[in-house]
Amino acid sequence: AAGPKLLAPAPTPSNVHLALHANLDNALSATCDGDEVHLPPGMHSASGLSRLRESISLRGAGSRETVVVSRTKDVFFIEASAKALSLRGLTIRACGATEGVLRVTRGALTMRECAVVCGGFEGVRVLCGASLTMIKCSVVDASTAGIQVSAGARLTLENSLVARNGRGDGDGCRLGQGGIQMHVEFQNLAADGELLRPGEAGASGAGESGAGKSGAGE
Repeated sequence: AAGPKLLAPAPTPSNVHLALHANLDNALSATCDGDEVHLPPGMHSASGLSRLRESISLRGAGSRETVVVSRTKDVFFIEASAKALSLRGLTIRACGATEGVLRVTRGALTMRECAVVCGGFEGVRVLCGASLTMIKCSVVDASTAGIQVSAGARLTLENSLVARNGRGDGDGCRLGQGGIQMHVEFQNLAADGELLRPGEAGASGAGESGAGKSGAGE
């Protein structure tokens, strides 16, 4: 069958249960922690991608073969909040997202050999306390910086490309030069090591910095 295949762990480590589903939404609704969903070559869409809360693995046949597109008007096309989520061998293409393509709100997301095509929407956002690892991935065509990292978030990039982002109307983000945007919080210390809040004697600067930005990630 050509539909998504759900591999669920069996009682013994040497076996798996294989279930075929008509579409990606059906497969996602049946997943539990530890499951693996295999997507065949072709184009797929699912509203369930906006609420990925289970620690699963979603694997395509390669970024040139398997394309996942947005069809809904959710704030973000994909929202990851699982403890350990994995995406591999996919192209993620935004067509109908109202705000952005991918947001990691908590937990950890690992992406390997994936292409994120933002289509003029916001790109990838990693919130405080969340972690994103991208290996052999690309993020292109975002309206803002390709990847935005909040204070307290963690981002790891290996052999990845961040390019052709930014429309030129963002603060410090020139046309085609929007790479990675980092928000950094800093604290002021007095000579005796005590924390000084902004406005107190001896304090300088703000409690939170503006955005520190890099150029294109090429």
